[in-house]
Amino acid sequence: MEQTEVRQSERAAIAIPTQVSTLSEEKIDAEIRDISASGAMLSVKQPVGEIGQKIRVAFDLKFAQISRSLEFAAIIRNVNMVQGQNPPQYRVGIQFQDIAEQDGLFVVGFVYEHLWIEHGSH
Repeated sequence: MEQTEVRQSERAAIAIPTQVSTLSEEKIDAEIRDISASGAMLSVKQPVGEIGQKIRVAFDLKFAQISRSLEFAAIIRNVNMVQGQNPPQYRVGIQFQDIAEQDGLFVVGFVYEHLWIEHGSH
């Protein structure tokens, strides 16, 4: 039996606009609320799929004065409806799949730069 570890890396709390492409190729606007080298937590106003389904996410990151447009395949690992929100909001945990090494390093650099800024250099 294979076990998947969901939180493998440091995560940065952020708010980055993203677009999710579902299996049916529907495009849904979302926001990345935190990100790591291995995945992200999305905030969306409608469901984007079920646990285990594949989606694609596209977003822009800026690290060390370099902007890069990224697009990754991902697997939905968890879905939670945020209580008390009207209209409903969903938190969707995703795990990135088949990331090119340079894109993965860019995300790691972004995360650590963001954490350094957020927590200071002490």
